[in-house]
Amino acid sequence: MSVALKMELPDGAFSALRKSPDEFVREMRLTAAVKWYEMTLISQEKAAEIPSAGGAGQGRGYIADYYCLPTLKGQMGRRRQIEEKIMKCHSCGDEFASVITDLPFKTGDHSIVIIKGLPLLQCSNCGEFLIEDAVMARVDAIIDSIEQDIEVEVVRYAA
Repeated sequence: MSVALKMELPDGAFSALRKSPDEFVREMRLTAAVKWYEMTLISQEKAAEIPSAGGAGQGRGYIADYYCLPTLKGQMGRRRQIEEKIMKCHSCGDEFASVITDLPFKTGDHSIVIIKGLPLLQCSNCGEFLIEDAVMARVDAIIDSIEQDIEVEVVRYAA
C-alpha cells in the first residue's frame, strides 16, 4: 500500500537537475531513503521499500548498488565508496558494535526460548541492544516453530 502526496515545485527544479518530472520523483524517493538510512532513522529493508512505492520499482539491489547502502554481504556500492555511519546509543550516546550473543525470549507465562549465537548491535557502554529487522524476522520464525507448552527451549540462530 502506498500514499500519494502532491507537491508543488518551481519549474526550474527539473531543469537544474536535467530530469523529467518522473525521473525527479524517483530521484527524490531514492535520496530520501538513503538520507534516512544514513541518519539511522530507518532500516535497510525500509529504505529499500521507499523507491519502489508507487511503481518506481527498483528495490534493494538498485539502492545498494547505486546509492552506496551496504549490501547484505557488507560491500559498498559502485558509485562511490563511503564509510558506513556508526550508530549511536539512544540511552547514553556511545557507539553500537556488532556482537554475537545468547538472548532469552519470554514466549508465554511459563516458557522461555533462549537463542544462541544471535547477531545484534550492542552499546559498548551501557549494554543497550538493537536487533535488525531481518534478524528479528528470523527470530519470530524460530519462536513460531517451537511448541508452546515447553518451559525452556535452547536453539541456535542459524542465518
